Amino acid sequence: DMNTKKIDTLMEQVGANTMEIGTMHGEIQHVNETLDVMKLNLEFIKNELTQKVGRDEFAALEHRLSILETKVAQRA
Repeated sequence: DMNTKKIDTLMEQVGANTMEIGTMHGEIQHVNETLDVMKLNLEFIKNELTQKVGRDEFAALEHRLSILETKVAQRA
């Protein structure tokens, strides 16, 4: 009789653990879905940044524009 009670207790614990594992599985799926969205967003941002002009390029373009403005102002 005592062994039966112990087995019943263990079965209840196994059932509770199984439910908890099921809950964790759902939460992990949600985290994975969130990570997938974050990965897509990072790829989008990465692609957008590669299309932008870097600071060095911007400084060089600014310098060239300044030279052109000076030349145009001298001709006017």
